[in-house]
Parts: sequence; C-alpha cells; structure tokens
Amino acid sequence: MKNFFLFLFLSVVSLINAQNYTAVNPDSTYFFHPQSKTELLSCYNESYHNFIRCIHIDSVVSGSETTLFSIPEVHNYDYSWDNFGCFNDSCDSWCGKKIIIKDNGDNLFITRNSDSVIIKTLAGMGEEWKLFVFENGDYINAEIVNWDTLTLYGQTDSVKYIELQVFDSSDNPITSDLNNQHIVLSKNYGLIEMFNFREFSESDSHYPIVKYKQIAVSSGVNDLLLVKDVYDFNIGDEFHKIFSFGNHYFSQYEVKKVINKYYSITNDTVFYDFDYNLWGNNDIGPGTYFHTIDTITKYYTNLDSIIHYGQNIRNFLPLESIITSGGGSSYLMNYIVFTDSLEYNGRMLLCNLGQEFRKFDEDTCFNTPYFDSGAWVYEKYVKGCGDIYNNFDVEMYTNCMPCSDLVYFLKGSEEWGNPLTIPNSIEENIKPEIIVSVFPNPATTEINLSVDQLSLVEIYDVLMNKKMESTSHKIVISNLPVGVYYVRVTTENGIAIGKFIKL
Repeated sequence: MKNFFLFLFLSVVSLINAQNYTAVNPDSTYFFHPQSKTELLSCYNESYHNFIRCIHIDSVVSGSETTLFSIPEVHNYDYSWDNFGCFNDSCDSWCGKKIIIKDNGDNLFITRNSDSVIIKTLAGMGEEWKLFVFENGDYINAEIVNWDTLTLYGQTDSVKYIELQVFDSSDNPITSDLNNQHIVLSKNYGLIEMFNFREFSESDSHYPIVKYKQIAVSSGVNDLLLVKDVYDFNIGDEFHKIFSFGNHYFSQYEVKKVINKYYSITNDTVFYDFDYNLWGNNDIGPGTYFHTIDTITKYYTNLDSIIHYGQNIRNFLPLESIITSGGGSSYLMNYIVFTDSLEYNGRMLLCNLGQEFRKFDEDTCFNTPYFDSGAWVYEKYVKGCGDIYNNFDVEMYTNCMPCSDLVYFLKGSEEWGNPLTIPNSIEENIKPEIIVSVFPNPATTEINLSVDQLSLVEIYDVLMNKKMESTSHKIVISNLPVGVYYVRVTTENGIAIGKFIKL
C-alpha cells in the first residue's frame, strides 16, 4: 500500500511539474541564433550569414483553444529571397504560420503547408509521439530521453530533452539529418532549442531545416544590442578603417587607439580619448594628400537605449516586417541582426537592410527596389566595435559619399583583420594619380579616352552591369541605350575611373 501511495504521489508531482511547461509565453520575446548559415538577404546577396530570429506574439485568439501569431517576416512569395519579384509584407514567421495551444498540453506549430509540428509539453520521461507526419506517411518520432536541470540566464531551470528519429510509413527507421537531434523545452523559458518549423513539410523549400538555440528572452524589447554594447571599448583597443569616396576614386585611412575612458556623473554617457591618425587624399588629383595626427575625444550617451533604425524611435525586432506610407506609395523594409564567423570573429551585428521595396497604391504587391532621394544609407553596428555607415549617391548607385569599412580591430587579446600601417612620412604614401578624361561628354555615337598606357576599357551602367569591353582609346557607343555610364580603364599604373552620359 505504501508503494502504491508513493507511486501515486510521484505521478502527481510529475504531472504538476509537466503542467508548468509551455513552448511559448505570449508575454515574452524570444531571440534565437541559428546553428548554421541560413539564407541570403537582400543587402547580403553574395554570402550566407547566421541571421538572428525571434518569436514575438503580436496577436492572440482565445476560444476552446488558444492561437498565437508571431510577427510576420518579409519574403517574396516563394520564400526564395531573390532580390526581385513580388514581395509579401506578411509572410509566415520562421516558427510557423501560427501556434495552437491545446488544453491537453499539445502545442501545434503550423507549417506554411498547414501541417502540424506537435510539441507535447506534458509528456513525461520515456514518452513517445509522432512529432510530424510527412505526406508520404514517413514521420518524425519524438521521445523524452532526459529530464534534467540547466542554468539559464543565471537561474536553475528544469528542462526536457526531446530526441528525434525519422521512420518510414512501415515504422522502419530511416536515415535523416534529424536523427538524434534534440528539441529542448524549458519550464520557464519555453523552447530553448528548436527548428524552423515553417519549412518542415516543404520538400522544394529554398531553406534547409535549421537548428536554432535561444540566446535571449525579454519582455518585448529588442535589447540584443544596446548603445552600451556597441560602444563598449577599453583602454588599448584599436580600430582601423578605410573610407572610400566616389566610386573608390580616392580613399582615406583611419587608426584610432583608446587611451582613456570615463563616465558622466549620471553614468549615462561614456567618454573615450583616442590617439588618432587619418591620412590619404581628400580629392582626385595631385597635391591632395594629407596626414592628420591628433588626440580626439568622442562620447556616446543614453547607454541603456536600443539602437534604432535610422532616426525612427520604434523598437524593431529582427526580420520584422515594417511598412511606411506616403505620397501615394507604401514602403516595405526590415531590420536584421546576424553573426558570421568570418566577419569580426562572429561578433553580433545589427543593420538596416539597406534596401526598401515600393508599392504604388494601384499595385498588388511590393515589387520595386526603392532608394530615397539624395543618398542610400546603409548602417551597421558591431558589438564592441562601434558603427559603420555607408552612404551611396542614389543616381550613381555605387558612388560612396563616403563608405567606411572596418578592416581591423584589437580588443584586449582578441584580434581580427589586417592592420593598417601608419605612415612615417607623407612621401611614402603619395601614389601617382590616374585620371581619365572622356570626351565628348555627353556623347551620342562615340567617346574618346585621354589616358596613357591603356590596356583594357570596361563600360558599366549605373547598376554596375558590364555593357562593353575595348582596348581602344576611341569607342563606338551608338548601340548603348540613353543613360549614365562608367568607364573603368586598366593601365600599367593602376585603375582609372571615368563617367559619361549617352544621349
């Protein structure tokens, strides 16, 4: 009898503990880091990065069961993230179309094909169930293989480890990358290891199934990178940058080393003194070289505030769909946070996408890349390394006004990139200037180039598509459409850049 009551007591305790588990708390915002590079996004369309994602419930439908909707993402309609095509402002979240919370503890993550990924939050040790069933009858089996404690965000929490194994429709185990993978459910912080459930049933998906690990939880605030995180320097830290002007017509080089650090009385502002070197050219042509050596002071205030998208005061979340309107058009953009082991030693970065999509009132979707008048501003903030701003002339598309690039940093014993060499004298940095003159300009049928030792001429349009090649000083352009073009001339002494208008 005692054994019976002991068994009953343990069963009740187990049930009570299990009932406290939930996959997603609608009052919290969860941030996740992928365990592999995930996808291409517009301003990073030449390489893959580890894009941070979040689960942030922006609407709840209550009834016999509770339905949660996480913030939508920006994608084109086939989720391929091609830079062109029809973009949707309300594509499904990476975690699924919606999350259905049932009274029996089952949490259903609905894929974009409207199938269900089932997380049984009340499951006990050794319990098994079908987590997901494919169209052909194959399925993913889930089993609670461990029930343990883990330190999360400074406190001890109870966690369940759900192990996966894929079976065919005849219950035979089959080979899969999902085999022996784990989904981890925390009592206080929900799913701390999970997958992009949206893609589970998509055999032709442009996205692989990717494992994500939770890295932060907040009460709806995007506090992954605060001002104090971005501008967190210490004495001895060094930062080397290159500034390019025009279409890399000329460059300047900067080396800053922190020599002092102090705070305001209220501790909401940090001041840094830097040893400062800036050298290079300030225009095209001879006689424009300079070298500035100085001690400068910079300060950063509102240290506990978030990094904003431009001057907008709204607190955007990673990959959240953002729409603004005006002048008979709507504009679609989003906001990205990512890491890359090849860039800044994997330090977290935050940036605006650098590109917006426009929809005129009569259009059915966002389909036109849009650049504001004057300059296209691309902002990037690196944890512990400051900000990088790239301004581009809209009409010239690639003309920097200027562009900055962090090429090296030293923080304590951590080092990344290739350091610049500070010149000992002005003379060692003077380089022969290569100037190409294009005439007539504007031109209708042909152009002539005034440059010595020419070996190759390449002509590009404003989108930097190569239109022609030549090895001659005189080039027939009658077949080029009307527009603005760039001339890139390779000489024995280097590269020369010119520009002309075709009428």
